[in-house]
Amino acid sequence: MESTERPKLKLWPVALGVAVAAIAAFGIGVGVGGTGDTTTPVAASDPAPAVTKTVEVPGPTVTATVDVPGPKVTVTVTAKAPKPKPQPKQEDSGSSTIPGDGTYIVGKDIKPGTYQSEPAPGGIDLCSWQRLSGTSGSLDDFIAGDVSQGQTTVTIDASDKAFETTGCKTWKQIS
Repeated sequence: MESTERPKLKLWPVALGVAVAAIAAFGIGVGVGGTGDTTTPVAASDPAPAVTKTVEVPGPTVTATVDVPGPKVTVTVTAKAPKPKPQPKQEDSGSSTIPGDGTYIVGKDIKPGTYQSEPAPGGIDLCSWQRLSGTSGSLDDFIAGDVSQGQTTVTIDASDKAFETTGCKTWKQIS
């Protein structure tokens, strides 16, 4: 008699095919269902990058930060000191006027030369002056002097150390 047994099938290749198909279907589903966007959205309140502007102008350095909506802006102003104007050279140092009461150093406060003045109003109408060889206050420092009621003239030498005046208006150099 003939045998009625069926031949045995090997099922493992079929099971493997079904598993591969299931995994592929899952991957396709995830790919179709996902957005694929992996970036993080930026909130409207996040600050924008800072902007810095540097400007050079004459004067001191100033930094100012201004809070305004939008990006942070910092402006730095750097000042450069202005160049000093060249001063004309003077042969003699000192002023060509003598402002009135006081003791003035020749060559520092005043220039040697010939000056004129007159008594200052409101006093006893007397103008006094002294040419001095020093400022110690000693009588030895006295070179010459005068007291006048009207206009007076004095010549201050370059060798004089100081000139003292009392009760006079501004002395003006005339030569």
